[in-house]
Amino acid sequence: MVTPSDTVSALGSAMLTIARKNAAGILELSCDSKTYRLYCQNGRIYSVTQTNSCCEGTFQNQTHHRQSYRFDTAERASSARAELKSQAIELFLLPPKRFRFIPCSADDKADRDALRIETLVLAAARKVTESTPLEVASRSLEGTDPTIEIPVARRLREAPLWPWELAVITQLESRAPIKTLLEQSQHRAELVRFVYALRLLRITIPGSRKGDAYPLLLKKRRQVRDKANWRELLDLPEQASALEAKRSLRRLVSKLHPDKLDRAGAPKLVASEVVAALVHAAAESEAGLAS
Repeated sequence: MVTPSDTVSALGSAMLTIARKNAAGILELSCDSKTYRLYCQNGRIYSVTQTNSCCEGTFQNQTHHRQSYRFDTAERASSARAELKSQAIELFLLPPKRFRFIPCSADDKADRDALRIETLVLAAARKVTESTPLEVASRSLEGTDPTIEIPVARRLREAPLWPWELAVITQLESRAPIKTLLEQSQHRAELVRFVYALRLLRITIPGSRKGDAYPLLLKKRRQVRDKANWRELLDLPEQASALEAKRSLRRLVSKLHPDKLDRAGAPKLVASEVVAALVHAAAESEAGLAS
């Protein structure tokens, strides 16, 4: 039996992927004899459409077309977003049989004040986890120290968040232990449900384990994309020798080589990118230390 938590996990993570890729198209959901379509573009949702009139709840006897929502003034935009969010959240409470994304050409006239996908997905996850027993949410976090990658955290910060939720995201991003978060928080129950919601949405990734090089991989990828110099990439002090540079390269490659990562499903393309950057940094270090 498909539960709302299953729907949030599958549908929510799919929608976040669409947002991350800024894809333009239609997310189509089939549920029994009903079909719903969400029109997406620029990481936003512009409309919800249903194909028949025999649906329960918010959608009863209504068909919503792309022209139904107007975002041309601040007041209309706020009202349209609230209505659209309320209707779209209902989809997370249904048991869809299947869903698919149909790419289509971008609409240059699409308004950027429409509903952000992150806003919708977080609101739906909050609604579903409200009814989740606290014991179930707590058990799912036992023995884990989840973390959030920086690009994901950056997108989440653009969604409406309570100050304590923003603080949680910042702490998860810095890999703070979940036990520490719970001890420091004045919102223990809400925090457990919030982190559980992030886990359902596959926003968090498991934290480090003994011997696990994944946090180091994330750090090095961040340095590579921030164009760090060879000393930073190789973790070398200012007065390092050529021998230390070679040792550091061997140490890092032994941990980060794609074939040696011990996490199931580890992103080997990222590891390959990082290792290539480390080898290049070592070559730069030889030239820099020789001069």
